[in-house]
Amino acid sequence: MKMFSLIASAMVFSASAMAASPSGTAISHSISAPSAVQHEISGGTNAQFRVGGGDGFKDVTTINAGYGYFFSEMLEASGNFNLIHSNGLTVYTLTVGPTFNFLQANDTVLNSFFLSPVIGLARASYSGLSTTDFAYGLEVGKRFALTSTIAWKPSIAMTNTTATGSDPTFTISPIAFSLIF
Repeated sequence: MKMFSLIASAMVFSASAMAASPSGTAISHSISAPSAVQHEISGGTNAQFRVGGGDGFKDVTTINAGYGYFFSEMLEASGNFNLIHSNGLTVYTLTVGPTFNFLQANDTVLNSFFLSPVIGLARASYSGLSTTDFAYGLEVGKRFALTSTIAWKPSIAMTNTTATGSDPTFTISPIAFSLIF
């Protein structure tokens, strides 16, 4: 049985919110984050597919949650928990790693691109059999400020495990949000 892991998240490019002033010139609007950002709580659902192996293309829906602690707006320590259950297969993944936030000029972490390499464990069970394997992956995405503390956080990720015959898992997370405070 092939085991696979999964990590939430999709790369989306941002566009600045623009509005016209009475004189007809464009004015850029931004939402600022709290001055002492320290925590991020995130969650969402995602679509996943596997490439290769005997199963070929397979789509599954999952649930994920995460916590991050900001050392600065550019660097965050993150932990993520993911759950997948489909056709008798249940996979729990727990990963940790740094998140690197890339801010554009005059922007905050609420509107940042991010990159997160992760390592952890994946526990899979199917028909009474189970295994736990080392998991690793990479997630990239973009936060879009919705309010001064809430961001939409779509992303894309690639993960794999050290299980024999394991194929990479690609995850797209269009429905993910962060509470940053």
